[in-house]
Amino acid sequence: MAVEFKRRYVAEFLKTKIALLKELIIFTRPETGLFLSGMAVSGYLLFNGPAAVMVFLFLTAFFTTASAYSYNYLTDKKEDLVNNKKLNLFVVNGKGILAVAGFTLMSFIFASFLPGPAFILYIVWVTSGIYYSKYGVKKVFLVKNIYTGVAMSLAFLIGALAGGQFTGSMLYYVPIIALVGFSINVLGDLRGYDGDKHVGIRTIPVLFGFDAGKKVLCASLCIILLSIVGLQYRGLYPLVLPLLLALAFLVKNDLKKTRYSILSSQMILAIALFISGFIS
Repeated sequence: MAVEFKRRYVAEFLKTKIALLKELIIFTRPETGLFLSGMAVSGYLLFNGPAAVMVFLFLTAFFTTASAYSYNYLTDKKEDLVNNKKLNLFVVNGKGILAVAGFTLMSFIFASFLPGPAFILYIVWVTSGIYYSKYGVKKVFLVKNIYTGVAMSLAFLIGALAGGQFTGSMLYYVPIIALVGFSINVLGDLRGYDGDKHVGIRTIPVLFGFDAGKKVLCASLCIILLSIVGLQYRGLYPLVLPLLLALAFLVKNDLKKTRYSILSSQMILAIALFISGFIS
């Protein structure tokens, strides 16, 4: 009896911890963290060769993203309850704010290893994430999409500045990178359509219809692709395939695959640039 009781206790304990871990993973949005980490590392590799600082850059971007998105969970309870049918455990149990603080601290520690200009821009990036959720930027029509695109492009610039030097050519890439961030945010509006409509948030799909939101996203992706090819952003050529896939999935109304195609694009770019830099 004692042995059986211990087995059941251990099984229940593991089940509880695994469930808690799953909730934590959802709470941190690791796929978005990898997206922005890839963006930061890509910014570095476009102007520098592979180096150890990339590790600190990657972790800075990952934990900054975890901090921003987990805090967003705490402020978007009404929308999430409609879209997901339930709230994340870390929102319900009150421990979410501790996780946010922990992620922010981790990002600060890793960012402290970056050069001064990159660290200063990191502070701006962290602040922009807090401001987005705390002061209701999400509720301002279109501003939220542009704001998110620009804020995400800061990850790219932090990476570019992590080499310790600034060149005007870094700014040449910012509009395209910001448009990628804009696109993933519009896609988020499409995925969160029901919740946003329920609480009255004025997003493009809510105001003009779901199909109109899809057209805006489609146009955004087309502009990115045409710009990369037409304006010869050679360093961004690895983005073409995943963004073409995203466009194809969007036409088929498969938002999940569209999302993962866009999210994977930055890691694909970072890996391609790393291999290119390592070979050369």
